[in-house]
Amino acid sequence: MIRHVVGRGIVTEKSSSAKAAPTPMKPTSMKGYLIHCVVPQQAGDYTEYAVVVEDSRGRSLWEVKRRYSVVADLRDNLDDVFDAPHCHYCKGLAAKLRALPFPAKKLFHTDDVLSQRAIDLHAYMEALLKIGANPLYRNCTLVATQAHWLLQRFFTSGQVRYLSITPRDQREGRIPCLLRQLQLTEPPLPKKHGYSKCSLAPILELAPPMAC
Repeated sequence: MIRHVVGRGIVTEKSSSAKAAPTPMKPTSMKGYLIHCVVPQQAGDYTEYAVVVEDSRGRSLWEVKRRYSVVADLRDNLDDVFDAPHCHYCKGLAAKLRALPFPAKKLFHTDDVLSQRAIDLHAYMEALLKIGANPLYRNCTLVATQAHWLLQRFFTSGQVRYLSITPRDQREGRIPCLLRQLQLTEPPLPKKHGYSKCSLAPILELAPPMAC
């Protein structure tokens, strides 16, 4: 209890338990997030998927590992958030999310099944990021807070720094690091030698291939 004296000995009291109005959460954005690859890995008696994520704005790169069931939970949680859309922004987003292709659950996990599932999960995650980066949807508080919180937690929780990466536009895992054209010109020699100058071929320096 806080006591204030206001002129002529008048005492007013104000409860210290009164709470200030909560500050609205600042809308977040998934803009700049990229999925480099999704790779199935055996972890004991189950399979998990190593997801390499990049924040191109912060120039950071990390890896998170998610089981198929965790990705399915994310899908269900997002669906629950927009179970009862309250504006035309989230109504449109809910329709897009439910229309995204999602790999079905399989009883038997062969190498082919796991490889195809990794491809499908990669496409699904990229679609989520593309939708989440759309500034139009952030006009909705459900999108700006709850949906983005779910996505941020999924893509960042338990992250491990990733030190090496093959760029998406790189072919066959090789990076052209240096390309120089060296040419050595010599003074003209007598014709009996059959040439007047010597040139060196272009040199292409490549980084070692890295699989991802």
